[in-house]
Amino acid sequence: MATTHKHIAAKPFTFLILSGIATGPILALLLSCVANGARLWVAPIDKNQCGYCYYFSVVLLGEPLSMKLVMGSLLILSGVLIFTYKKKKTV
Repeated sequence: MATTHKHIAAKPFTFLILSGIATGPILALLLSCVANGARLWVAPIDKNQCGYCYYFSVVLLGEPLSMKLVMGSLLILSGVLIFTYKKKKTV
């Protein structure tokens, strides 16, 4: 069986490379928080990176901005803020 390789366009390939480069330091910081006992802050930091991903995809890569993307980003950000506020209050 012959396998065919499809080429990835430049924009998605650039995004994949940047995402891979950013994943290493983020995981190192999250694991550092877990190791140092700051487990309550790991989830909000981890979820907030979705917002950064949306922002950079629109600003740097020129992805189209849709209402669905804006609403999803706002819902994720509001969840992170609520989660963080509740944790501060209980800690």
